[in-house]
This record gives sequence, C-alpha cells and structure tokens, in this order.
Amino acid sequence: MKQSAIVVPKLFWLALCWIGTQLFLLQLIPASCARWLALGCATMGCFALIVKIKGNAARQLRLLLLFASLGGLSASRGLESPHPIKWPDWQTQFATRLHQRLQQQAFDDTECGLLVALICGDKQWLEKQTKRQFQHSGVAHLLALSGLHIGLLFQLLKRLFFFLPGQGGAMAHWRGAASLILLWFYAACTGLSPSILRAVIMCTLYEIGHWKETPSNGLQALSVSAILIALGNPLAPSQLSFQLSFLAMLGIFFIHPILSNITRQTSDETTQNALQRRLKQGSRMIWSSISITLSCQIATLPLVLARFHSFPLSFQLANLLTAPLTAWIIQILPVCLLGNRLWPGTELFHNLIGIPLTWLLKIVSIIPRFS
Repeated sequence: MKQSAIVVPKLFWLALCWIGTQLFLLQLIPASCARWLALGCATMGCFALIVKIKGNAARQLRLLLLFASLGGLSASRGLESPHPIKWPDWQTQFATRLHQRLQQQAFDDTECGLLVALICGDKQWLEKQTKRQFQHSGVAHLLALSGLHIGLLFQLLKRLFFFLPGQGGAMAHWRGAASLILLWFYAACTGLSPSILRAVIMCTLYEIGHWKETPSNGLQALSVSAILIALGNPLAPSQLSFQLSFLAMLGIFFIHPILSNITRQTSDETTQNALQRRLKQGSRMIWSSISITLSCQIATLPLVLARFHSFPLSFQLANLLTAPLTAWIIQILPVCLLGNRLWPGTELFHNLIGIPLTWLLKIVSIIPRFS
C-alpha cells in the first residue's frame, strides 16, 4: 500500500522560525541587551512589511523574516521581564482537596500520592520510592500532566454530557462547548503548564474545526498553540516541558505514519476469513499503540539524553503495560468520586480504582529488574 504524503502547512515553518529564533536569542542575548534586541527586531519587522519584492520565493523569505522578528520581540520581552504572569495557585488547592477526598475513600498514602500526581501533576505526596520506580521504568511522563491526560479527560467529558439537549449536530456542539469550558477550567486548576496548554489549545482548535465542518490539520493546530504559548509566556520555549511536549507531537505527526504503515503492507483481506481479519485488526490496534509511544520516544530521545544522560531500555514494555491502566484510572476516577458522593460506602467505586492502581504499582516495581 502506498504511504500518503504528510501535508506540512506553511504556518508550521513560520512557527518553527518564530520559536527557533526566540529560543536561540533567549540563550544567546544577555538580559542587559533586551531593549537593543527589541529595537533591532522591530526595525527588521518593519523592513519586512514595507519593502515590496516580487517573486514567490522572495515573498516566502519576507514572511520568514517577519516571523523571525516577532520571535525576537517575544524573546526581548522575556529577557526584560523574566517573571511570567502569576496566576492564582489553584493547583495546590485542587490537589489538597483531592488528596483529602481520596483519604476519605480509604486509599493508603502511596495510592493517594500516586492518584494526585496522575490527576493534578502535584507530586508533593508522591513517595520517593514510587517516583524512582516510575523513572527507572521509563514511564515518568505519566506523572507529568500532558496531552494524554487532556485527551482522555476530553473524551470522558463529551460522554458525560450525553443529557444535553439538541438533535444531531446541535447536540454535538453543546457537548463540545461544555467539555471545552470544563477542560479550560481543569487546565487552570492544574497550573497551566506548557504541555497542558498545548493540548487544550489543540483540542479547542479541533473542536472549532468540527463545528465548522472543516478538516483539521494537526501540524497547523500545533503551530498555533506554540505561537500562543510563546506570546503568553516568552520564556516557555526554554522550558523542558514545552520542548518535550512539542517534540513528542512532532514524532506522532512525522514518525508514527511511517511506523504504522508497517502493518498495512499485508495481503488482500478479502481472501481471509473472519477470524483472521479480527486477529489482524487487533494486532494493528496493538501496534498502533506501540508505534505512537515509540514515535514519541524517538523524537524526544536526543533531548532526554542531553538533559538526563540516561535512557531506560525497558520503556516500551513498561508503556505497553501501564498506558491502558493509566487511561482507565484517569477516566474512571472522577466518575467513582461522584458515585461515592451520591452512594457513600459503596465498595464497587473503590475497587474500580484500587485494583488497576495496585497492578500499576506492581508493574513499575517489577519492570526495572529487567533493565
């Protein structure tokens, strides 16, 4: 089967020019030269806007020059005022209340600390041994809020709003709007980290595209989110969470199609019976999950090695075993907390979380032995 080409929008290259220039200048220029940098970039931007040049290549170059100057202006703002806007500390309050609720549900300290880290990204109650086990297993990213959490929560919210009025498309719009409002509220309660903001902005753009019945381009949504985050926090491109989040998404967009295409190089399915088709479909789903994880790991490998000087070889097995359990816990925990509030003392809600949580802790404690 011929592999379809990856469509790279022009905005992606412009955003790459913006972010690359901003990151380069943040590392190179001292804070004392911030105003001179702003003056130089403003002059370059005005030159790109005023000068009229003919030819498609020349116009593309002018656009790149304009976006590079905007990235330089954003970098100068970050150098001049390195402290970003301080939002209310809702994350600590949210995590504290969740921790108290979990303690009331008879979870022990280890389970409470892990659940709070998975849902809120707050690791103050996470035991050092548990944190070490996640790191050595190669699944420490599960403890940091990311697009995985946002995607799972967005799916859950859209399912929970089944009761909203409307028919057909109107109902979908109501569900999407209500889900996005709660999704942004969740992002605010968990600290508005770059990885969370990236995922929420992309979900918002996808949903708007769905309302307008226009096809969404993932790279275009990624580019818009990168520019908006860099505008809101000029120092964000230099943060590790920003770099890992966007590198992982680039791996999904560029590497995942190549890896997933491996299972498509098969014979004609019309000659297979129903059992063979089901087995092949199941193997493709498993390989799709593996290839997504592998794509993210390949894309982030250079940065991980540069920052941490180590890379756990057991990450693929650990991710394959822990990802379904983590997805179940993240989606079912809000439902179980609500159910326990309505029907207190019901052991079912505790078991729905406690059993997969126990298995998750067992897996991350055993996997490092095979590294």
